[in-house]
Amino acid sequence: MKLLSPDQLAEAASLSPATVRDLCRRGKLPGAKKVGNQWRISERRFLDWLESDDPPAPEGAKVIELPSRKRRASRATTGGKW
Repeated sequence: MKLLSPDQLAEAASLSPATVRDLCRRGKLPGAKKVGNQWRISERRFLDWLESDDPPAPEGAKVIELPSRKRRASRATTGGKW
């Protein structure tokens, strides 16, 4: 099993090391464990999580519905105002 430091994972995932450490602290990064006083992340568990069909949404993320693509009838303008 290969363990990555937050700096290694951050570089590979194009994230900041601070973001990776924050995800570790909040328990949002699968396979992250403290070894002594340093975080280590299981490369395999992280890759499995990325490849999963339904990864968990980040904390605070809101699910929104996109508006339908129906076109609205154009409105006539009056007096040059839009």
